[in-house]
Amino acid sequence: MIETPLSIVLKDLRDNLREIRGDFKHFDDKWELHIKKSATDSEKLVHLCKQVDNIERLLTRGNGQRSVLVQLAGLHTDVSALRDDHKLLKKASGVEVQSPVDAAAEARKAKWVAVAKIAGVVTLAIPGILALLGTGG
Repeated sequence: MIETPLSIVLKDLRDNLREIRGDFKHFDDKWELHIKKSATDSEKLVHLCKQVDNIERLLTRGNGQRSVLVQLAGLHTDVSALRDDHKLLKKASGVEVQSPVDAAAEARKAKWVAVAKIAGVVTLAIPGILALLGTGG
């Protein structure tokens, strides 16, 4: 069979069309996979939106009770009032309100005072002990 320029062009065209059809099939498979994944992602997004709405409702509007933010503000107020009451109670009972830094400084001072007292007693007692033992002058 003799190949004419038209038959060569038609053969090349047929080969190109087969290649394009194969690419379209591959493209179609990818497009279908993308659609499925997009649907799954959309379902997840809807679920996350519902969860965020529920959390937002609990935090700001409540669910039949006061909202969490209002409850936290009330708790903060209660703690502040309790702190003030504690200070007043300490003052009324004669206990001095002291910061932890001041308490630590006072404890260090008391320790050195005790060491000085012990040193003073030992200094006063040494001559008497030596005299008792008969070694003193």
